[in-house]
Amino acid sequence: MLNVEKNKQINLLPYFVLLLLLFSFRVIAQLLQYFFNLSFLPSFEAWDSGILPYGTLIIVQLSIVFIFSKVIHKIATNKIKPNLKTGYIFTIFGALYFAIMLFRLFAGLTPLHDVKWFSYPIPSFFHLVLASFLILFGYFHLSYNGGELKNA
Repeated sequence: MLNVEKNKQINLLPYFVLLLLLFSFRVIAQLLQYFFNLSFLPSFEAWDSGILPYGTLIIVQLSIVFIFSKVIHKIATNKIKPNLKTGYIFTIFGALYFAIMLFRLFAGLTPLHDVKWFSYPIPSFFHLVLASFLILFGYFHLSYNGGELKNA
């Protein structure tokens, strides 16, 4: 059973890595726009909804990249003990976060696009990426709770 569990963990790793790479692209693209204003990328303002000052935002984003990288490393090296409660917390929080950001994204296509928070689709999309990571992390915990592979 352990080999099956380890194989399934490895099967989840590409999804974790893909989500990390997508978010990292967002961080790097906005940082490049901040310094260089490259014509092949959306403008700096398109990446930034202005809720946080950019200096604070980049620190938060780099912290997220670091934490997600550590999580991926721990999963890859089998150093996270799955926990049912943790699985439920991350899955529920991730799903709520995803739903709110999906609403934000689609609300920006309505007359609400005049409201600043709804008028930035790029940040909304990358919030969906972050929420997906949380949901996947919750799924990981729910799937491997108690050291046994659960049918999920």
